[in-house]
Amino acid sequence: MDDRTLLDHYALRALGETFASAATRRDFARFETLWTHDAVWDLGDPFKVRYEGREAIAEGSRRLLSRWNFFAQMPHAFDAEIRGDTARGYWTVHTLFSDQEGFGGRTSIALYLDEMVRTPEGWRFAVRRLRTLYSASRTLEGGVGKHYVHVATYLSNMAALAA
Repeated sequence: MDDRTLLDHYALRALGETFASAATRRDFARFETLWTHDAVWDLGDPFKVRYEGREAIAEGSRRLLSRWNFFAQMPHAFDAEIRGDTARGYWTVHTLFSDQEGFGGRTSIALYLDEMVRTPEGWRFAVRRLRTLYSASRTLEGGVGKHYVHVATYLSNMAALAA
């Protein structure tokens, strides 16, 4: 792998990791910057939701995450096919989330199928398709909601200090 390909692979990996981090921290301003203006975010089953355009994606993420008291996405395996200023990426992600009451929760393993483009600001998602491989109901016990609020507040305060 030559130096440029290695740097691109690193930048693409960072894009996916930043996506998961921004969603988990509910950093919607950061989340919105990860997309091209005409991007598509397609959340297949069980969500069956598709957003088109950066602003619609940002608003859709706010609506989705407002349904859950706890949300954490953990990206795992990543692979990319880079062709100049375009790339296809493949992510395996593990996601945990629970409803506002903290009683109902889900765990899922999914595959993200991505199309990314190099822009003047760096690599951005042009298309992101989520395909759930495994999903199960799960009660998330242990006061997750209470602790999560503190973690989210802490991370938000840290982000504000860094700005």
